[in-house]
Amino acid sequence: MDNRANSINLTASDNSGESADEPDGRRPFSDIPTRVWQIFVGTWVVFTGLLWMMFGHEPFTRLMLAIVTFFAFMYFMLPCAMLGQSLQDAKKDTTGAVEILTGRLSMRDAALQILLIPLTLTLGLILMAIFAVQWE
Repeated sequence: MDNRANSINLTASDNSGESADEPDGRRPFSDIPTRVWQIFVGTWVVFTGLLWMMFGHEPFTRLMLAIVTFFAFMYFMLPCAMLGQSLQDAKKDTTGAVEILTGRLSMRDAALQILLIPLTLTLGLILMAIFAVQWE
């Protein structure tokens, strides 16, 4: 029980001026390039626009799409907010790796993991739109 109390006190009363969550002064997502986040948000914007173009013809569908777009905006703008909170300095090392909970990950692998789902969903919806136009 004493060890637990000591570890809590050590984390809560760190006198170095840095918070317990940021031991080396870095903030979340500061090691991932801005371009990755721009592509991430851009693909979701294209995906949402395609949904509006394909299904936004009826008034009730527009209402549902507006609600879904609002929630998606709140959910997917979180990386932008986190990026805005991170330290952005010109001397940042962009050649290294991304530090994750289980170790280090190369920048290419991190970008692939971040962009895989939005890119494949957007490309799939583009293919669906192409086939839908051809079948009409």
